[in-house]
Amino acid sequence: MLIQILMSTYNGEEYLTEQLDSLLSQTIMEKEGWEMKILIRDDGSKDRTCDILQDYAKKDSRIRYVACANEGVIHSFFELIDLSEKDADYLAFCDQDDVWMPEKLERAVTKLTERAKAVSSPAVGSSTVDSPAADKPLLYCCRPLLTDSSLNPMDTVWLGGKLRPSFGNALVENICVGCTCVINRALADFLRLGRPSYTTMHDRWFYLVASCFGEVYYDTKAQIYYRQHGGNAVGMKKNHIQEFVQRMQSYRKKRGSNMRQAQAFLDFCKEYDLAIPKSQKKLVKDMANMKKYPKARWRLLKNKAVYRQRRGDDLVFKLLILLGEG
Repeated sequence: MLIQILMSTYNGEEYLTEQLDSLLSQTIMEKEGWEMKILIRDDGSKDRTCDILQDYAKKDSRIRYVACANEGVIHSFFELIDLSEKDADYLAFCDQDDVWMPEKLERAVTKLTERAKAVSSPAVGSSTVDSPAADKPLLYCCRPLLTDSSLNPMDTVWLGGKLRPSFGNALVENICVGCTCVINRALADFLRLGRPSYTTMHDRWFYLVASCFGEVYYDTKAQIYYRQHGGNAVGMKKNHIQEFVQRMQSYRKKRGSNMRQAQAFLDFCKEYDLAIPKSQKKLVKDMANMKKYPKARWRLLKNKAVYRQRRGDDLVFKLLILLGEG
């Protein structure tokens, strides 16, 4: 069995070695018959990041990196998927500045394997199912343990309780933190079909595709130390007031992004001849057309399948739907 870690780097010299060491210390390497590889795409770093990557690649043959021009984090991760091993049983996504707990990969693969045994359908372009990774498209993600720059746990606001992954939720919210995600080969095959014309973030796209055509497993047990510092591309706020201000700013900035995301999903499925389940197709069409058609907004407001995880967020979003600005 082969699991490949995909990491995108950009000016990450400060924390990169600690993250690489945590990847090379994963307990899954102690399992007989398992092979781990690490593929890193540098997105045009101007510091010592590439020097560090070169040193690690020389010392460990499992590590390979490519230096590319700066094109942004979304493009970088989609490019990594295209460059990944086509026969990899699992792909795991990784940021440069976190630290993985030793059992992170082992736990993710165990959960995915359990789900693969419960459901079975051929991967895209495959007529046989001969391994757990060739089953239904599956996505694993987990709650991160938020820390300060020195990896001290923070008393930070985060989604609590047991979350409910679903396609209706994926249309309006992303609960899959990309650096915690592990996918099976079947989902990787879907993602390799092509890139969306628009997505708010690569992990949001993973969540949409997996929840529509497969399953999402959300692990409430943290498996990574999610470092919060001034250079984070995406970070979390420390208290409810800070978080509320941040989220309202985000709502205003991304107004209409859910409609655009829904339309991009419809276009993608049409281009690659993917049959969206009937009930889900109604949801995504209403989301894409809510601004044009009051009836679409009304159906979304009444439909309990479309929701955000937090009650307050859900109320705000329903207001945006009412205004046709979701």
